[in-house]
Amino acid sequence: MNNLEIRQSIEDNGFKKYQIAHALKIREESFSRKLRNEMTIDEKNKILETIKKLKKEKE
Repeated sequence: MNNLEIRQSIEDNGFKKYQIAHALKIREESFSRKLRNEMTIDEKNKILETIKKLKKEKE
């Protein structure tokens, strides 16, 4: 599965894809399409940092 690390991080932290998309200021559909193909390291890091930021805000 493509972008497994991102998918796993979203699930492990109790988020839904639409929440991450909203934080990235993109549509949920666009985010889902991005997950279909392997992303660059920079794109992955940006998303993982967003997840970390949301997790801190959640706590």
